[in-house]
Amino acid sequence: MGFSDGPLFRSLIFAAVLGIAGTLAAQDGVGTSATMEQFALPEYKKGGGELQYIIYGSRAQNLGAFINLEGPILDVVRKNTNIFHVKQLLGQPLYPFGSNPRTVADFWKQYPTSDAILTTKTAVYDKNTKILRGDDIVELRSREMDLQGVGFDADFDNRTVHVRSKVKVIIRSQARERAANTKQNTTTQSRETK
Repeated sequence: MGFSDGPLFRSLIFAAVLGIAGTLAAQDGVGTSATMEQFALPEYKKGGGELQYIIYGSRAQNLGAFINLEGPILDVVRKNTNIFHVKQLLGQPLYPFGSNPRTVADFWKQYPTSDAILTTKTAVYDKNTKILRGDDIVELRSREMDLQGVGFDADFDNRTVHVRSKVKVIIRSQARERAANTKQNTTTQSRETK
């Protein structure tokens, strides 16, 4: 267990996140901009305290309702995830697009609270609509697939990502087989209970 796994480190991260969120909220009211570096911005579901995703990045400039992001990494967390259990992604290497199944499986074992990870060079985040947009190359990683393309619109309230052009998708056959087996087992179980 390293320092980054300890409760003190998690408390420091949480305090930093609260400070960043407070700075962003304060700057909205006065109409000025604020710049942050090496940041983490958690977003929660409207009307509740459920963590939906965390936006990490190397640099951000808050301009009212919009945040211009450099090097954003969007961590779409699993439902009912406690922020203190999330292993932060900033500065962590991701596996290359199309990596072998073993490399992919080893990576996701380290990030059990994540459903998907989206990365790009630059993007703009609209705090009102909670939509992240960008025109650069975008890559999305999940246990089941890798996706790459150019230009995107990500609506994380609805958990959808639209990639605009030059889309490449790799679907892992093991993931398809697991999904098919799960569906078949669910169907069989519901027939048995009737």
